[in-house]
Amino acid sequence: MQPTAERLSGGAPEWARDSVRRCHAHYEVSLQSTALPDHTIRNVGFRLELYGRVDPDGKARPGDGRCGEVFRELESLARLIAPGAESACLCTIRGSPGALYYCGPGGKQGCVRLDILVTSPLGRDRPVDAHAADALREMEGRLRELGMPRA
Repeated sequence: MQPTAERLSGGAPEWARDSVRRCHAHYEVSLQSTALPDHTIRNVGFRLELYGRVDPDGKARPGDGRCGEVFRELESLARLIAPGAESACLCTIRGSPGALYYCGPGGKQGCVRLDILVTSPLGRDRPVDAHAADALREMEGRLRELGMPRA
């Protein structure tokens, strides 16, 4: 079993640092928005996107075995950094191990992506709040501990 975020406070585990290096992992952050019934758009949280490189040459195909391997490593990292049940926000981990994205210099490197959605536990249409911002800040701090750069 991989360590949880609560156990990360003693320092970043070596397996996680190795995983970040092996997958050339990086992350991005964006606002998560939703359309309301009155057709307005509301910011309801954050999307923390973890990327892991499958292929530096851009020759990988969606669903290649390496995609699943890297995706599983990203899942382990996501479970390590995500706040636990005591958090005042909801963190949902989602993604597809078969999907391939192109990132890196010139958008030529094949990567897999895993999203962590940070929203209110009261509903996905609730406005973004300080709890979600605090959770995001904590997760970004944990990613820095692991040596994962922000793209």
